[in-house]
Amino acid sequence: MVELIDRPRLGPYILTRRLSAGVLGNRWLALDERDNTSHLVHRLRLTSSTNPVDDSPVQPVLTPLTMLHAVQQAAALEHSHILRIEAAALDTKGRPFAVTPYTGDSDGILPLDVLLRRKGGFMPVEEAKRAMQQLLGAVQYAHEQVLCHGPIAMNEVHVDRRGSLVIELYGVVRLLTQSAASMPRAEVERREVQSVFEIGYQLVTGLRPDRPIITAGRVLSDLDQSWDGVFETGLGDTRSRRCRACVSARTQAGRWGGCAGRSSGSFSPGREVTIPRAGLRR
Repeated sequence: MVELIDRPRLGPYILTRRLSAGVLGNRWLALDERDNTSHLVHRLRLTSSTNPVDDSPVQPVLTPLTMLHAVQQAAALEHSHILRIEAAALDTKGRPFAVTPYTGDSDGILPLDVLLRRKGGFMPVEEAKRAMQQLLGAVQYAHEQVLCHGPIAMNEVHVDRRGSLVIELYGVVRLLTQSAASMPRAEVERREVQSVFEIGYQLVTGLRPDRPIITAGRVLSDLDQSWDGVFETGLGDTRSRRCRACVSARTQAGRWGGCAGRSSGSFSPGREVTIPRAGLRR
């Protein structure tokens, strides 16, 4: 049993174990003393050094209330593949923190990039397809709510205990970055969708999507040819007219009906799918 005497506290949350750092600050496993449930507490830092869209240097002026307001805006999102923000407040020293469900187990949080390394650097095609569909569904929903995140990194994606993917603190960095408004929203959304296909390409091939892109069919000779077309569009040159015409998550998600992997069976976009720790379910 964890000894809770003299543990740091944030309101009703007792911080029991420090976990790996997140994009926006330190993360703690916490116990809600009101009902003895586990949660993830994000102690948010007040500095940010890069634009989430293009990694260019920025120096946003962040105050605790500015960050708290951004987190509260993002908390309006309710989607099964976006990590739900349960609470946000300032601690007794005026520092912002956010509370989300704890997605891990006794070993801690499992990010998608860590799972990928455990699986040898790539996943079976059907598993990668389901992972991409979950992320595209989350992106589509958020864009319909007039929120966007910018490029999604694998270390921002949790694999929860049910095997489902969830994006951590979706949109918060984007809301906090002063220079984000300088790029047209449509371009930010396009780059976000493109990042999901970059993740998918790495899951399928085991390769980073560095330019020039090696077609997935050259890496996996028995891969259905339709995948090359999907990645050609999803990873297209940012100046490509064809790519710009096909960048919405709704359009990309609709392509999956005719895109079969090497294994049998097809993916139904409307069906809930989960990704277990030991391997993705069919």
